[in-house]
Amino acid sequence: MKKSILLIAIVLSIVLIPMGSALEVPVTSYWGTVSENNILQSNAVITVHDATGNEIANTTSLDSSNMGLYQINVPWDDLTTSGIDEGVIDGETITFKIDGKMAASRVIDTKGSNIQLDLSVTVAVTTAVIKFTNHSTMPGSSITIPVWLDNGSSVAGGSFKVIFNSDVANVTGVSAGDFSTPIYNINNTNGLVFISLAGTNAVGKSNAILANITFNISAGVSTGASTVLGLQETDLNDVNGGVVVHSTLNGLIKIEGTRGDVNRNGRRDTGDATLMLRTIVELPIPSQYQPVLPIGDMNCNNRIDTGDATLVLRDIVSLPIPRCWE
Repeated sequence: MKKSILLIAIVLSIVLIPMGSALEVPVTSYWGTVSENNILQSNAVITVHDATGNEIANTTSLDSSNMGLYQINVPWDDLTTSGIDEGVIDGETITFKIDGKMAASRVIDTKGSNIQLDLSVTVAVTTAVIKFTNHSTMPGSSITIPVWLDNGSSVAGGSFKVIFNSDVANVTGVSAGDFSTPIYNINNTNGLVFISLAGTNAVGKSNAILANITFNISAGVSTGASTVLGLQETDLNDVNGGVVVHSTLNGLIKIEGTRGDVNRNGRRDTGDATLMLRTIVELPIPSQYQPVLPIGDMNCNNRIDTGDATLVLRDIVSLPIPRCWE
């Protein structure tokens, strides 16, 4: 009822304009609803621009029982005043914007008319993503892999299940990322781990780590084997306990060949040592030999250094070396 009364008032405000000074600058009036992604918007700023882009009128949409309604008067130019542009002229195209976003464009309607024009804009919604990236490692190695959250600055908590091939890898632990310490349940027999976490505040970062999962790779797994890191039963919430819409992206752990075989030719040789030394001094190496870690980490210290090159060269000439990865 209140909304109907408002619409009547808008119409009468145009019809019953008193004669006199108010008509010195005639107007064309527009009214209707304001929506974004089909949702009515209160307190949205509606602006009207002339053909040159200049703003010539503005108003704010209503809230409460009249939520999303607007009414705006577009002034006409007084052609008797030289050098002053009071508004539009006959045949001019005007543009309507909602909070700076293009909503409509049309030729100005008849001077003094009262036109219903519902305004709407469509805004792309950025969806949060829970994801893994792809990784490579060696048989018998340990690798810690983050569970990433992209476009999730409003997220305060969540839960998810990760599935994997337990013949290739087992989970040995889960640690905190950018959220609170997670609660988790590891089931290596069935190749899965459940993880849940929650905080009192949103993470406030567009790219954050939900949790870190450490995997041990089976020592006897074959080169070229892999396991998918699959995300299932995922939930995200905001600080109000509301659902955060999101998508998921699975990852992969790929098992690469012989430890130290940086050039991927199936054996350790001087070429591997050369690539290690080039990596240390930040010289470029061909993309097909990347990443150098973890395959080049002969001394198991999680980096490439001269110790790795020394062990490769000793192994080439059949000198004994420690095999920390076995």
